[in-house]
Amino acid sequence: MDCFANHTNHLIKNLKSESGSNGVIKELLPLLTTFTLNTIVESTTGVVIEETDMEEYKQSVYEYGETFIYRSFRPWLIPEFLFKLTSKGRGYQKNLKVLHSFTKKVFNF
Repeated sequence: MDCFANHTNHLIKNLKSESGSNGVIKELLPLLTTFTLNTIVESTTGVVIEETDMEEYKQSVYEYGETFIYRSFRPWLIPEFLFKLTSKGRGYQKNLKVLHSFTKKVFNF
């Protein structure tokens, strides 16, 4: 329960600091994504994530998803050897390494 309370308090603090004088928050999704990721990882594994690791991980998840959709609509990129020759394929591999590295770090593989 301490994990949930701590992360909720941190989210509330961030919401207050991000809200303008009119109380409107322009970018809610990054705050909620950070809160959710921190809460899930810490409550299930007991690992506290460094902010820099989390930002790189979130960016890689986003780019990975974009690339998946991009590739889904281009059947000629389905063969792995062709896909790896493209800039999207190289970016995909880079993001995959970040995602695997994060998982290994969290779960101590």
